Formats: sequence, C-alpha cells, structure tokens
Amino acid sequence: MSVIEALSAGFGALGRNPGWALIPVAVDILLWLGPRLSPRPLGVRVFEELSRLSTRLAAEGAADAVQTWREAAEQIGSVNLLGLITWWQVPTVIGPRPVPAPWPAPTVIIDSWVLGLGLTLGFGLAGLLLAAVYLGGLASALRGEVPKPGDFVAFILRGWARLTVLVLLGLAALMVTAVPILMLVAVLNLISPALAEVVILLWAIVLVWVSIYLFFVHPAMFVSDVGPVEAVRASVAVVRRNFWPAMGLILLVYLISVGMSVIWNALMAGWAGVPLAAAGNAVVASGLTLGAMVFYKDRSARQREVSLG
Repeated sequence: MSVIEALSAGFGALGRNPGWALIPVAVDILLWLGPRLSPRPLGVRVFEELSRLSTRLAAEGAADAVQTWREAAEQIGSVNLLGLITWWQVPTVIGPRPVPAPWPAPTVIIDSWVLGLGLTLGFGLAGLLLAAVYLGGLASALRGEVPKPGDFVAFILRGWARLTVLVLLGLAALMVTAVPILMLVAVLNLISPALAEVVILLWAIVLVWVSIYLFFVHPAMFVSDVGPVEAVRASVAVVRRNFWPAMGLILLVYLISVGMSVIWNALMAGWAGVPLAAAGNAVVASGLTLGAMVFYKDRSARQREVSLG
C-alpha cells in the first residue's frame, strides 16, 4: 500500500466512523467558551524574582533580561491552564491560547503554587486519558469493529497507563541526555560560542531523527495493543525497513498539517470562524492520524509475513 493509498484509506475509515472526530471538536468548544484558568499572578511573581536576581548579578545587561522575562510572564499570564488537556495527541486549534469568543469567558485566577502545580499535573494526566480515548477510538474505527463497552474501557485504561509510562520514559531519556549536553554547551560557550552552537545544532538534528523513528509509536500502541517499549521497537522497525515510504508519509502529514493550520488561523481571526476551524481541523487531523495507522498496520503485517516466510 502506497502513502497516498494509506491516507485515502484513513479518511475512508473516518468517513465510516466520523464520531471520533467529535472529540477534538468538543474540546475546542470547551476551551473556547468555557472558563479560563489564568496563572497570571504566578507569572508576575516569577518575573519579579528574576528581575531582582538579574539586577544583582548583571546590572549592565539587566534591562534586556528584564524585558525578556516580562514578555515571558505576560505569555504565562495569558495561558489557559485548562488547555493542558490537549497537550498529547489530541488535535485542537485552540489549546491554551486566548481566542476571540462571542462573549467574555469567566476567568478563574490561580494564585497558589500548590494549586497551580496540582492543576498542571491533573490536567496533564487528563490529557493522556483523553488521548487514549481518542487514539483508541480511531484504532477501533480502523478495525471496523464496535467493541463491547467493558472491553473498550479496559483497552482505554491500558492505553492510558502505557501513554503515561511512555511519557515518563521519554522525560527520563531527555534528562539523561540533556543535562550533560547542556553542561558541555555551557563550557564550550566560554571557550568558543560558535562551537557551542554547533553542538546544539547537532543535538537538534539527533532529536529530529529520533522523532522520525518514533513516528509510529502511537499507531503501534493502539493498533497492535502493545506496551510502550514494544511500540518503540515496532515503530523503529517499520521506519527502518520502509524508510523512504515512511519519510514520504511523515513529510506529507507535516506539510498538510502546517498548510491547513494557516487556514484555521485565518478563520479564527473572528469568533464566527472558530467552529469551522475546529470542525475542519478535527476532520483533517483525524484522517491523517488514521492514515498513519493504516500505513503502520500494512507495513507491520508485511514484516510479519516476511519473517514467517
């Protein structure tokens, strides 16, 4: 099956089971019209502390640092913490950013670090659960089955636990690699800033290659119903044995996603276009996700046939 055939099959599967695309639409509507959880006071406190620190440590260059931190604090203050439920594999057009609405949304001020961190953790876990429901539903649509409620709930809970483990493993791997690299960059920056930039560039290239080989982790996890370690192995195997077709699919998905995001952002310039952008994005993104699942399923099946043969 070619890349185009896989994407066509993905959109065909979505056409037969369009209900799963309503999940990102519902989340977008909630973030659009629902309450805003603003951490602005926390951002202001961070800005004030960093400003004092900058003034003490680098009086000559403090002005630029203070301005940078002021802008960062303003961005933090404009974030809607509720948008964290979209942080993992749920394709929405709104997320944590403010979007024009037909009426002012009620705002809840978060001024406690304990509450802010608790909400961040809670919404993060809720986002993984939402991703498990969404990806699990699309995988069921691909198989053309209507699972029993009990079986589907068990499937989603397994997926939620696996996504959580996957995130923890990813964070651990990132910390193990990032800390020594950042220390190296800090030392090189004192000797040769140009060499430090080269190291950062090489690290970025490595991360891009890692993301390419892990592109099919979620399809493997939900289509094959396997754990995170086995899903990583399956994704790497599919990309390694089908490198150029996989690269074609990844590039096409990226180009379509970026191109359509320009249209969605243009529609959201006024509040009347937000529902159209949310619906269009849900259809396109869900079809692309299903297309990746179709590609993974087809190529992994070929690998099993070759190994058995």
